[in-house]
Amino acid sequence: MCNKMSNNRDETRKPVLDLECQLLPADSCVLCGKSLQEIGGRRLVGQQLRGVSLSDRYLGGGNKDFPYQSFQLSDEPVVYLVVWGEKSKWTPTAIQAAKHEYLSGKRPWFCQRCGVRTCRQCGAPINYPVGSDMLDDQGCSSHAPIFPFDPGCSNPECERYKKWG
Repeated sequence: MCNKMSNNRDETRKPVLDLECQLLPADSCVLCGKSLQEIGGRRLVGQQLRGVSLSDRYLGGGNKDFPYQSFQLSDEPVVYLVVWGEKSKWTPTAIQAAKHEYLSGKRPWFCQRCGVRTCRQCGAPINYPVGSDMLDDQGCSSHAPIFPFDPGCSNPECERYKKWG
C-alpha cells in the first residue's frame, strides 16, 4: 500500500503520502456524503472548474469564482491537498472529509450530481460525464473528453434515457 506510516520515536505515527500512489476510492462523495450506489453514475476527481488532488506545491487563487485552495498534509515530503471549485461546495466539512480520506489511504472523489454532470430533464447522472476525470473501483483514473454528442440520461424512466454500454 502506498500510504505508509512513519515510525519515528519522537513523533506520533504520521502518514507518509506518495504522490505517485494509486489509491482506492473513498466510500462516499466528499461533497454530499452519499455513496455511489445512492447516486449512480461515476466517481469524479477533476474537471476544469472543480476537483480534488494531491500536490508537492502550494496552489492558490486563479479563477475568483472557482479558486484553488491548498492544505498541507505532511512536512516530509511536503504534500498538499488541493481543491478547486465553488467555495459553496468546498466547505470546511468537505475539505476535512478530503483530508481524512487521503490520510486514511483512500482517494476522495465527488459524484456526478456535485460535479454538475447530470441530465437536464430529471437530474440523474448522464451516461458520459464529459470533461471529467473519473476514478474507477481499482483506483485508476481516466478522462472523459468533450465530444459533440448527447450522452443521454442513465435513468430508464427519463425521456432522455439512452442504453449505454
